[in-house]
Amino acid sequence: MRTRYPVFEFELAPGQAVSFRQLPGWEVEAVGGRLWLTEEAGGGDVWLTPGCRHTVIRPGRTVIEADGALRVRLHPPAGRRAPRWLPRALWQPRAPALALCP
Repeated sequence: MRTRYPVFEFELAPGQAVSFRQLPGWEVEAVGGRLWLTEEAGGGDVWLTPGCRHTVIRPGRTVIEADGALRVRLHPPAGRRAPRWLPRALWQPRAPALALCP
């Protein structure tokens, strides 16, 4: 059995962007709004609407930008513990799984 650790959840204001390093295997989920995501080294651009997820494939920088008010969840890969760069106070209980969007 593979254990999933809690998710990291945060909000972005319209037009606000955030950048992360080394997220391969993590799933990005748009919870309350639409987001634009791009991965360094040719990962391409992805648009997510509420309930949709994208698994980060490439190592390097991942940029997430809000298209309107947005809540984002980052789901760690199965079996991964909280990374040292995430404050433990920000980890939330895992939400029920949602279907991936096509």
